[in-house]
Amino acid sequence: LELHMETLDGFDGRHRKEKFYAAGRDLRKLHPLIATEFLHTPELREQPKIFDPFVWLNNGNIIIDWLIANSQSTDETAERIPVGVVSIQKMSETFHLSRTHLTRKLLDAANLGTIGWLGARGRSELWVSNEFRMEYARAQAVKLEIIDRACAQCGLL
Repeated sequence: LELHMETLDGFDGRHRKEKFYAAGRDLRKLHPLIATEFLHTPELREQPKIFDPFVWLNNGNIIIDWLIANSQSTDETAERIPVGVVSIQKMSETFHLSRTHLTRKLLDAANLGTIGWLGARGRSELWVSNEFRMEYARAQAVKLEIIDRACAQCGLL
């Protein structure tokens, strides 16, 4: 939540995070507003098909975040965004998943065109699709909008 507030503050300089700290980091009003709206927002509740391989996977959302965080800067119209050479074994250890299960889910994502490799899987550069990146950005924008409204309702603007 604090990271999201910091992001919003970076856009408009309104000091939500600072005010949140000054208020003792009290979540009693803020959290129910955010959680309720998250649950009632179809764009967040009904994930796009492109996220399907990860949605029901343990740490699936963290893997999605990790793929985006490790995506390299590129032209916004690029079809494929490089992530780098990624060891599936290392990923499975990082995300506490069996290598077999993670491999299966990554192959499901590759079959959807969400991710892929420039060469041999696990030995060449991994990429994510631009559609994946755009859907992620859209979901983040929706979340930020909800958090901004909740902050306004709680006097953190």
